[in-house]
Amino acid sequence: MTVPDLPAALGRYQVVRLLDDLPAGRTLLGTDTTGRAVVLTLVHPAVAAEAGFRERFTAQARAAAAAPLWFVAAVVDVDAAADPPWRAEVHVAGSTLQQFVDERGPLGDAGTAALAERLAAGLSAVHAGGSAHGDLTPSTIVLAEEGPRLVAFGLTRAAGPGYGTPGYQAPEQARGADPDAAAGDVFALGCVLVFAATGRPPSAEAVDLAGLVEPVRSAVRACLRADPAERPTAGQVAAMLAAPVEAPTTKLRRGATAGPRTLVGMPPPYGGAGPAPHHGGAPPTPAGRRRSSRGRLVGLLAVVALLLVGGVVGALLLLPSPLPRFRMPDPAA
Repeated sequence: MTVPDLPAALGRYQVVRLLDDLPAGRTLLGTDTTGRAVVLTLVHPAVAAEAGFRERFTAQARAAAAAPLWFVAAVVDVDAAADPPWRAEVHVAGSTLQQFVDERGPLGDAGTAALAERLAAGLSAVHAGGSAHGDLTPSTIVLAEEGPRLVAFGLTRAAGPGYGTPGYQAPEQARGADPDAAAGDVFALGCVLVFAATGRPPSAEAVDLAGLVEPVRSAVRACLRADPAERPTAGQVAAMLAAPVEAPTTKLRRGATAGPRTLVGMPPPYGGAGPAPHHGGAPPTPAGRRRSSRGRLVGLLAVVALLLVGGVVGALLLLPSPLPRFRMPDPAA
């Protein structure tokens, strides 16, 4: 089926429909020759014409290929020499964090804490590999069945500093500088967690952390430091989130409920149980459930194991060829 104003196919992928039109390019739902869904990014010609873009586009595709597959949607094909350039990544089933909060409201204390732990651990693995996402927002985090997954990895970094998302850019990135992309990811992590807990991103003028509880609140405050040199690393954020905190008093803060809200209907990584929603499906119903300290410890140990496995698998996908056109092994094949 031909989509108006869009190509019928990109390489071996059939275009199904438009997903979004972003400053750097259009994202399209497509299918490969087996009928499996992929997400195609078709770069806007004006962006592709910028000096050095095609080289950055290829480099960021390689970085996405080397990132842990349990945390980053795998890039399976890219053509930087095409006019305009495009790339294909595995379609991750699930609602984005933006969609979930828009439809169901903030995640609550337990849901935000679970999400924070997973994101910090994943970013730590990504940064340890020498790369960074560059545009961490609620729209680039998919609440997948196996845990949160990052999509559109490196696309904004390829386009340049002027293509970041307002409200989630670090101050230095908003000024057009990117001295430490990992520090920019950490700042964006703080913004994302404020959104997850409150339903709104932090204001540039004043950051209200009243809707967050410890240890998430202290971690977010550290992430949002204006000076990138003063921000913790993602690994340090993960350690802050794992630190024990004093049990809360019986007095509830204004507007709080007696039990923490979790994402019931979402899988265990988010603190709930049951099947994950698919993109466009019915949203899950929030309810309360308290995670035990033992369960949290087991979850963290599982994350460490996944970091080791994901890092090894991701490293095997690195391609040394400098050619602008390449096809990576499909991890789902």
